[in-house]
Amino acid sequence: MTSGGLAAVSSSAFAALYSAFGKYDVVHIHAEGPAFFAWLPKMFGKRVVVTVHGIDWQREKWQSGLGSKFIHQGEKNAAKYADEVIVLSKGVQDYFKETYGRETHFIPNGVNRPQIREANLITEKFGLKKDSYILFLGRLVPEKGIRYLVEAFKNVKRDKKLVIAGGSSDTDSFMEELKELAKGDDRM
Repeated sequence: MTSGGLAAVSSSAFAALYSAFGKYDVVHIHAEGPAFFAWLPKMFGKRVVVTVHGIDWQREKWQSGLGSKFIHQGEKNAAKYADEVIVLSKGVQDYFKETYGRETHFIPNGVNRPQIREANLITEKFGLKKDSYILFLGRLVPEKGIRYLVEAFKNVKRDKKLVIAGGSSDTDSFMEELKELAKGDDRM
């Protein structure tokens, strides 16, 4: 586990301990890692709500071993100790039902309506014209399958460009891998 991972674990442990002894009725824990400590405020009579953002222990960045095991145990503790579990996708809701027999509350992330802007901003800044490109927009992480998109796009015989937009999530090496995959094709 990295020093950042250890800092996150210790912060979660202290927050759980603090909330267990604090004058709180409900403790709301976000993510599976911090949910490892869901039992602590529960033991002191607090109601515990856990929001699960995704099946984090399966993400490639946690496949080092200890981090994945810790987060997986946090998922199990959320299912076992939380009074309520909130999930952000139907897939995670199905997973909790199938894996733990646990009912959850599906509350998707909300979005603000975007401000409508003229398309010429995209043309001016990036040289892209309407209907001239295919856009992938999201976190640039392996589990999104972007590798497959790049590989498949290489076989597409069209004039369109492939635009990949988004930020990394502690996986800058994956962004470099994508750039390497796209080399030699000026449409990407």
